[in-house]
Parts: sequence; C-alpha cells; structure tokens
Amino acid sequence: MGPAEIHNQYRVTKGGRPTHKLVMRALTLLQKHHVDYNVLVCVNRTSALQPLQVYDFLCDAGAEFIQFIPVVERLADETAAHAGLKLHAPGRYSGRTDGMVGTPR
Repeated sequence: MGPAEIHNQYRVTKGGRPTHKLVMRALTLLQKHHVDYNVLVCVNRTSALQPLQVYDFLCDAGAEFIQFIPVVERLADETAAHAGLKLHAPGRYSGRTDGMVGTPR
C-alpha cells in the first residue's frame, strides 16, 4: 500500500488492472467499522526510492500500525541474468527514512 503510482507498479489484478482503488476502498471499510488492522508494506526497488512519500501517504490514510518488509530477490545466476533480473544490495538507495521513527503522525 502506498501512493497509487507506486502501489500499482507491482499490485495488479490477474487481468493486469491496478488495485490501488480496491485496497483503499477496503481500508475505508475497515476504518468505518472500527476493525483493527496492520498495514504491511513490501519494500521494492520503486518504494525504496521514495520511503517518506509511502510513509506520509499511510499516515494521511489513517494507518496506525505499519510494518515494512523487503522484497528479497533470489541470488543472481545465469538464468536470472538472462531474464534481466538484477540484485540490489541494501544501502544502494538514497531514499531518506529519518522521518519514519516512532508513532505515526
């Protein structure tokens, strides 16, 4: 979950349609009915470049409990390299995360 332009890059339906509106509608229903929930954010090569935009979006959407997990790619091998897969080591992104500590705003 995050801004539509980030979310929809990897989160699409079986038919290839974006899912951001569906996710936001579900979040609104959870909040409307006072259902406890956590937001699990998969950190990928796109969201890793814009961590504060993702975090700010979640806070603005009313998320109180946010978890971040990295999307981990398999080790590079000839087959993966031929398919165009590239590994990105931790720390290779310049995104700032210093505003993401503590209780969401």
